[in-house]
Amino acid sequence: MAQTGISAAVAPAHSKSTITLTTNQLEDIISQALIRDGNASSSSTLSVLPGKLSSWLLDSACCNHMTPYPSFFSHTSSARHAPNIHTANGSTMLVRSIGTVSTSKLSIFDVFHVPQLSYNLLSVGQLAELGYRIILDYYGCVVQDPRTGQELGTGRRIGRLFEISSLRLPATGVSAATSSSPSLSLWHSRLGHASSSRVQQLVSRGLLGPVSKDNFDCVSCQLGKQPALPFQNNESMSTGIFDLIHSDIWGPSPINSIGGSHYFVVFVDDYSRYSWVFLMCTRDELLNIYRNFANMVKTQFSKTIKVFRSDNARELTQHAFEHILYSHGTVHQFSCPGTSQQNGRAERKLRHILDTVRALLLSSKVLVPFWGEAVLTTTHAINRIPSPTISNQTSYERLFGSPPQYQHLRSFGSACFVILQPHEHNKLEPRSCLCCFLGYGETKKGYRCYDPITHRLRISRHVVSWEHSLFTEVSQFRPSFSPFSLSDLFPGVSTPSPELFPPSPEVSTSIPQTESSDHSFGSSSDETPHSSSESPAPAPSEDPAPATTLRRFSRDLGVSTSSATPIYFDNRSAIQIARNDVFHERTKHIEIDCHLIRHHLLQGSLQLISVSSHDQLADIFTKSHPTGRFRDLVSKLQLVSHPPP
Repeated sequence: MAQTGISAAVAPAHSKSTITLTTNQLEDIISQALIRDGNASSSSTLSVLPGKLSSWLLDSACCNHMTPYPSFFSHTSSARHAPNIHTANGSTMLVRSIGTVSTSKLSIFDVFHVPQLSYNLLSVGQLAELGYRIILDYYGCVVQDPRTGQELGTGRRIGRLFEISSLRLPATGVSAATSSSPSLSLWHSRLGHASSSRVQQLVSRGLLGPVSKDNFDCVSCQLGKQPALPFQNNESMSTGIFDLIHSDIWGPSPINSIGGSHYFVVFVDDYSRYSWVFLMCTRDELLNIYRNFANMVKTQFSKTIKVFRSDNARELTQHAFEHILYSHGTVHQFSCPGTSQQNGRAERKLRHILDTVRALLLSSKVLVPFWGEAVLTTTHAINRIPSPTISNQTSYERLFGSPPQYQHLRSFGSACFVILQPHEHNKLEPRSCLCCFLGYGETKKGYRCYDPITHRLRISRHVVSWEHSLFTEVSQFRPSFSPFSLSDLFPGVSTPSPELFPPSPEVSTSIPQTESSDHSFGSSSDETPHSSSESPAPAPSEDPAPATTLRRFSRDLGVSTSSATPIYFDNRSAIQIARNDVFHERTKHIEIDCHLIRHHLLQGSLQLISVSSHDQLADIFTKSHPTGRFRDLVSKLQLVSHPPP
């Protein structure tokens, strides 16, 4: 324990009496004698504050209270974990010990003993950390407890310095401030797990009162609020063609293309941004497509693909595909699962292609099944459009080294006339046919045009285009989506009449035949009249008539009909009745029908085959079905829905 009451004897020369003063009293007398007026400059202030005096100066740059005098301490402890003190001139001072300073005018805690120091310093930051308010003005300084408003210490201004005259901090100041003041983590919880920056903003404005600062990490916020990290726009580019290939697969398409494709894959060269698109019926075709593409690059450009970048599609991660890459020395780079943005260049290329395809289909009024041809035509055009990412060059020029030609380009979906081959017409028939322009030949120097009459895709160089006229506006073979009416079958008849539709089902009325040609095919001598049934019969009474009529029509055209025509039924009883010549009492009303069917069975022109109800495709025309069964029948019949033009 250091002594604080050391006495000093002072006696005048002419007197033998002695005046005894304590150390504190002596220091106060010397300090008051040396202190000048408060308006003195800061340089003169330092000169009148000797280092061994008891003056304590406020210092905002000081990290901790510190003093060079060990006699001030009433209690000390080891400074094993205390930091070193770095001064403004770059020197370092060591902390000898840490303790409590308690005098008649000063009572502070957690003070560093620094023997090399020349002055007693009070840290503004340490007082603020304890939650105290420090007020500095022209007249002096005040240390205040913001909770109670009590002044804990005062000081005076000496030039540009502030000297603490008295300061007595409560013995429980630190612990009381910590225990009574809510922490930042508590306010974070009270405010509904608000972000720490928002809580700090409220603390700095003094709206939350005294808050003890603590460093906290909220696991709940991390689990519940963690966002995806932002993606940086990577503007890097490879230094040569085929150094890096981006790839992605699109599909399946909701509607099959005219060629039966459901998917397409795109390959994008990173250096030139040139794109190759290949249509696919199934995703399994990707293996052969890439093999042919890599061989084409090696043969045509004498290059080998160095890096192939794609997503984690199943077809791209199979052993067979990896073996092809390994055999060519190609490095396969994948994007992280669920992070398609890392394959951004291929994704953006797909978006560019699909946006253009939609615009082409809408502007040309071409049916949606032609989307595959629109994809190929779009890619052909995009490769010839300048791009700002490659210094406003075209991908074609950057890949092949020469600017592309534009004279061969035509409007998608426009009307065009394709010259017919000599064997397709005679000298009196038209020499060309009206077609729809769909694109450009890939391996042939010609145009791809769709012939609506033969449903063929013609590739020819002898094409005359009407680019200002759409094919759907010129062609007479547009599909009709208007509701079917009775007048379509019988011209001049718009409403049912008693002659055509008798009110009683027992009465059979013949309908006059209406012909649209100048002669009729086939003879009616083989036809056997038969009556209708008043109730559904188990025998196939209506099926043989169309079948036999088509056989006679084919025979008149010279088509061989030697084999029997199969007719599928899911009713075994009806088949047995047709084959059994024994008269059944319950089939009186279809007696003629049975004889008619037996007649064709004996002649070998018809063949009745039993199928299960599940495999009976004709059910879609005779009864209603659930959604799943209906879609199954549509798929088996290969029906395609065409939207109206």
